[in-house]
Amino acid sequence: MKRIPAFLFVFALLSSHVFAVQIDLSVLKQMKSASSDKISAIVYMKDDVDMSLLPAKRADRAAFLDRFSMASQKNVSDSLEAHKKSGKISIIKRFWTFNAFLIVADKSVIEELAKRSDILRIAINQKVTLLPEPEVEPSAIINTFSSSTLEANIAQIKADKVWTGYGIRGKGVKVGVADTGCLDTHADLAGKIALKASFDSSGNKISDTAIPVPVLTGIFDGGHGTHVAGIIAGGNASGKSIGVAPDATLLIAKVFDDSTDSNYAQVFGGVEWLIANGARVINLSLGGPAGDAVNDWKTKVDRWNSILGVVVVCAVGNSGSAALTTSSPGNVPNALGVGAVDSSDTIASFSSRGPIVWSSVSYTKPDVCAPGVVIKSSYMDGNYKSLNGTSMASPHVAGVAALMLEANPTLEANEIKNIIKNNTEKKSGVLYPSNDYGWGRIDAFAAVTNSTGPDTNPPIIDHTPVSSSKFGEDITASATVTDNRTTSPTVVLYYKNSDNVWETVSMSLEAGSTSLYKAAIPASKVNSDIQYYIKATDLANNSSTYPIGVPATLTKTSVLAQDALTVSGVSPCPSPYSGVGDLAFSFYLSKPAQTDIRIFSMTGETIKRIEYSGVLGYNSVLWDGTTVRAEKVGNGPYIYQIVFKDTLGSIQKTKGKFMVLK
Repeated sequence: MKRIPAFLFVFALLSSHVFAVQIDLSVLKQMKSASSDKISAIVYMKDDVDMSLLPAKRADRAAFLDRFSMASQKNVSDSLEAHKKSGKISIIKRFWTFNAFLIVADKSVIEELAKRSDILRIAINQKVTLLPEPEVEPSAIINTFSSSTLEANIAQIKADKVWTGYGIRGKGVKVGVADTGCLDTHADLAGKIALKASFDSSGNKISDTAIPVPVLTGIFDGGHGTHVAGIIAGGNASGKSIGVAPDATLLIAKVFDDSTDSNYAQVFGGVEWLIANGARVINLSLGGPAGDAVNDWKTKVDRWNSILGVVVVCAVGNSGSAALTTSSPGNVPNALGVGAVDSSDTIASFSSRGPIVWSSVSYTKPDVCAPGVVIKSSYMDGNYKSLNGTSMASPHVAGVAALMLEANPTLEANEIKNIIKNNTEKKSGVLYPSNDYGWGRIDAFAAVTNSTGPDTNPPIIDHTPVSSSKFGEDITASATVTDNRTTSPTVVLYYKNSDNVWETVSMSLEAGSTSLYKAAIPASKVNSDIQYYIKATDLANNSSTYPIGVPATLTKTSVLAQDALTVSGVSPCPSPYSGVGDLAFSFYLSKPAQTDIRIFSMTGETIKRIEYSGVLGYNSVLWDGTTVRAEKVGNGPYIYQIVFKDTLGSIQKTKGKFMVLK
């Protein structure tokens, strides 16, 4: 379930001080404590970048964000210099992809920061963990893929078909791995690692090495990062290929210390280093407790993905099989969250499930799934090991993204995610998208096939026209809309009736469907035959219509009479009537009917009678304000009575009053 970190909001009272900053409850508790230990907190500035000012190029955007955060934080940084000299502050680390900084300082310094008007929030530097390796059922270990040259998981996602069919192996694409480090001398990884670095608990780079944590007991024996790196880009030194994109370039950020502990600052620092050094894809096989949906992660992933163009691939967790068990960052909407399947494409019992709710909107998680049961890959002792977990599933997807980027370096991060989701293998009997499987098990060959060149293909609309509808009822239109890259294209229904005014209604994706869209034209808008068309637009702004050739060709729905005569919307207008021009009696008929309108004085004298052949839908009958003797009526109240009679003899009556006031 979604868990929201507790905050004490504006004007929090502590130790007789009033603060104008949002303060993490964990920070407040440490500030109240009598302990003299320094507090490790992330301070978020109130300023945020104006997105309209961002440069077009990715590299220029990174430089822009760096300059912006530096300028925004200068005043507060200058104000803290004296505290640094006095020893009240031990560490300050600026983050540039988002406007914040880590501070490790005495509580008096935190109190001072909490009073500043340029600071939005002070949050605790939370812990981050590796996902514990799960146990699997013996039946899940049975391997359905057999090859003398490939590990089964590589064949399962058809990565080898990309190598042989297109000659694409991820060459020239930088993939970042923020994990426990990597044994760069492993035979399957030697020469593939362009840069490596280790980061301390404050997110600062401490060395240009990324040797993995030593052998430990419990959490993957310390070889987690080497195993993940091998799945992404490992070679075939063992005689069998272990990596999805064996020619990809790896950037390794060791963001766990030697006890496999980490925190936000450590991971954020590593990720920013990976982005600064050109990573187009970043794998995060890490997270928080099961069920966590942490907004801190959401804001970071949004920035990395949408502004800096990085595909952020994350494991969703090993806390299944219950629903609502995913954790951040894998359950963040903009992250490509990955669940685990076995070799038969059956969801692993341990794989965490969605949905996840952000800002009252429910999202399907995981997004996709990949092999995560008994995955053999490189290990920190120079040999190989088979491991289980969504930590192993996630790097498969990162490798596929690398293959796609070699095929088409112009692909945007969101486009890559949608192509992967749109081109998955579906398991029979599963309704997709699913909070077990997401949009399906990844298919590297299909994803790369649909990545080449710019997206010029518009969505495809399959629609059965609505030929008729009864008056007074909604007109419901449905269409199957598919696109080669965009998972959820924008689909709009345009319609007009006899008044020739175009109106629109958005068509929504049916729950549990990946392509069926529906919308209803409300009955209140259906007062005559309806002309309509459907338009679908993808992320590349390619659009298509049904029917083709709009507006010259439109689809028509005939509005049929109801079996029973009904009358609605009866009104005289204008009221009061000035005697100038005409008074209109307006009404809606559910079927044609002879209409007899009579106007009486308050004493019952007949002033005027108008006979009219009413039509299905909207009607308006005009009266010029004269009597049966062609004289203008005088001021005062009048009574009208209207009798409607259809061809079957059914009669409806209505009456009312109006005022003549000259």
